[in-house]
This record gives sequence, structure tokens and C-alpha cells, in this order.
Amino acid sequence: AEPVGVTIMEAMAMGVPVVVAAEGGVRELVEDRVTGILANAHAPWTFATEIAHLLDRPETTIELSLRARDHVSRRFNSARSAAALLHLIEETTLRAAGAGRAP
Repeated sequence: AEPVGVTIMEAMAMGVPVVVAAEGGVRELVEDRVTGILANAHAPWTFATEIAHLLDRPETTIELSLRARDHVSRRFNSARSAAALLHLIEETTLRAAGAGRAP
């Protein structure tokens, strides 16, 4: 299992509706019934029920997919990731310099 849910994030970015187990970091990525469907990992039949629900309601599926794609594009993009990485590098460099060590 992926703790961060990169595959799920990629599907959301492509506008694919997701029905995923409500476990681990996935709950931070998918907001139930807003950006995807969270199903009970300990009740496998709930996945089939939720998928059938989406198949029966194409309008709901499209809305869910659009919100998911928007969510991922705003929250997870290369510029934001690069800025976060740069911030971590700067913090590490400053801490190392303050401790008298070479970074």
C-alpha cells in the first residue's frame, strides 16, 4: 500500500474518479464525496457499492472528477514542490552553518 497515494493523486489529476480505502495518508488526499469516495477497507463490498453508485450517477461522477483534478492541481504542482524543497535545503544549510559544520 502507498502511504502517500501517488497513484491515486495521478488518477485524480487525470480526472479519473477514485474509490479508495479510507486508510493512512489517503484520507488527507481524498475528501470523502468531494474529491473522491472513501470506502471501508475492512468491508470490500463497499467498493463495489460505491463504484455502482458512480456508474448510476454520471453527473455526480463528473463533478467529483472535476473537483479532484482541481484539488490536485492546486495543492500538488511542480512549482509548489520545488519551493518546498528549496525551503528545506535553506533550513538545513542555515542549521549546519549555525552549528559550525559544512552543509
